[in-house]
Amino acid sequence: MMAEIGMYGYLPRASDPTIFGYYNMPTCKILNNIETMLGVFVGGPTNQCMSVLAAGQADKFGNVNSTKIPGVAYLVGSGGSNDIATNSRETILVVSAGKSRLVEKVPYITFPGKNVRTMVTDVGVFEKLGGKDTFTLTTYIPSKANQRAEDAIAEIKEKVSWKLDVAPNLKQAVPPTRDEITMLRLFDPKRVFIGS
Repeated sequence: MMAEIGMYGYLPRASDPTIFGYYNMPTCKILNNIETMLGVFVGGPTNQCMSVLAAGQADKFGNVNSTKIPGVAYLVGSGGSNDIATNSRETILVVSAGKSRLVEKVPYITFPGKNVRTMVTDVGVFEKLGGKDTFTLTTYIPSKANQRAEDAIAEIKEKVSWKLDVAPNLKQAVPPTRDEITMLRLFDPKRVFIGS
């Protein structure tokens, strides 16, 4: 695991779920600088990185806007996300669903979607299949118990601003195991990130 501020080969510590948590620093194999992390480890000629990034908005191509909605709001900005997404071998995007979040075309590109192959949302998983440059819904997350796939797809269509492509072998997400939930709660005991 790496973090752009210079942390390389660290093990996340329980009780602090933030990626830049100081509690993680003693576990690092290397502590260096941003230029080395992004220029050598992430963007170097032997790049084997898979990155995980969040987004304010994403479009059907995986282009991300986390910078600004022109005339409306300034978001958090790029940070190192453009360097990471552009230079990683593959990027997994994490974003909440909704028509204002999953837009037809982002109004500003913080980083391009060329290397974004998978997008994980609170309603399902979208992937670029068979060389396509747009997303297909491959896994859905039911919003209620015993929900039919057709009903879940109808709900998801209401949270996506583009014409939804659905994989012919659509899967239902498997609920997390008790051990996985316990592990998440160890890392976030105050439930700041995972909620109640």
